[in-house]
Amino acid sequence: MARRTQAQWQSLIQQFEQSGLSQVAFCQQHELNPTYFSLRRSKLRAMSAMPASRFVEASPMTPD
Repeated sequence: MARRTQAQWQSLIQQFEQSGLSQVAFCQQHELNPTYFSLRRSKLRAMSAMPASRFVEASPMTPD
């Protein structure tokens, strides 16, 4: 079994969300393990909810 890239998983998840199929039916159609598909979907959702960077731009304070 070939490994899928993150971009491939994102594409599969988009296809699923637009398909109108149940997750089980979609996974059967694409020969995916429904449990693993659900796990990948959850992880990608969590990643998209996180900010890209935890750093913020700081500027020096000027005395008044």
